[in-house]
Amino acid sequence: MIEIIDDFEGDKQYVYKKMFNSKDNYLASIFIKSASNFMDISLNEIAVKFLKEDNKEKRLQR
Repeated sequence: MIEIIDDFEGDKQYVYKKMFNSKDNYLASIFIKSASNFMDISLNEIAVKFLKEDNKEKRLQR
């Protein structure tokens, strides 16, 4: 699924910002992982809040 997201050619920033906060934690975690492949510094502020996330699927590994 990450490969499909990575290949998306639309507005990735918009999609990532919406999906990071998805109510579906599993889906949100896939987008968080995919964002690391996108390498857009503007997503860093959003990603930082997942460093201490209670949900283990959404929590970023250190």
